[in-house]
Amino acid sequence: MFPQVDFSQVDPVWPDKVSPAGAKYAYTKPAVIARGQSALQELYHRPEKVILVVSHSGFLRSGVTGNFYYNADYRIFDFAEPEGGMYKLKQWESTIKGGLGWSLVRTVPLGEGVPEDLSV
Repeated sequence: MFPQVDFSQVDPVWPDKVSPAGAKYAYTKPAVIARGQSALQELYHRPEKVILVVSHSGFLRSGVTGNFYYNADYRIFDFAEPEGGMYKLKQWESTIKGGLGWSLVRTVPLGEGVPEDLSV
């Protein structure tokens, strides 16, 4: 449907979420947080000083920042120094409510509301 888009970098296992090969894409707390950490690690080591990330708000909240995002809202972060192998972000005070002021001012622990395993 989108011949102009290069999908060659997409893992051929995705969107499988149940086989052993697709376990890293499962909707489980450990898998979601691991994907978030993998994304942050890659971004942390990029040479650019400013990076724009567009993603699903549920993934950003559950696996990356712990913040809620209203549709089309944005937030600005800097990297904190990694602690214990975990990559963390520091949000700009000016985007606490989201850059448009539409998002909830509430932070949740990463993985909140995501099942621990697939048996739940």
